[in-house]
Amino acid sequence: MPCALVVDDSASQVLGIAAALTRAGYAPVHSAVDWAECRRALARDVPALIVLDVTMPGMVSGDVMAMQLRRNPRCVGARLVLYSGLREHDLAVLAERCGADAHLRKGDEAALVALCKQLVPPEVP
Repeated sequence: MPCALVVDDSASQVLGIAAALTRAGYAPVHSAVDWAECRRALARDVPALIVLDVTMPGMVSGDVMAMQLRRNPRCVGARLVLYSGLREHDLAVLAERCGADAHLRKGDEAALVALCKQLVPPEVP
């Protein structure tokens, strides 16, 4: 099964998305609420899918984090989805600038899972 990584400063948001991805057939699904947890998760597994919030107070900006993930050898093949409350236009510009595979405004977890399944089909038994 493909490994996924969810990064968001909101613990409840991370847990909800991680649970939805697990139900969809991704495993393991790692979660991180900050850059340090993200690095630890990357040390454990190579993700096929990364869902990244881009507005996380007190952390490097999401676009910088996305570009750092893109340069990380453990993330070379990972599909990157930016998931944020930014306005659609701003999110689209940011996604293009940092090389994200897709982007989606926060608020529709089912749409996020559907998008993830298009990018990285889970292996459901």
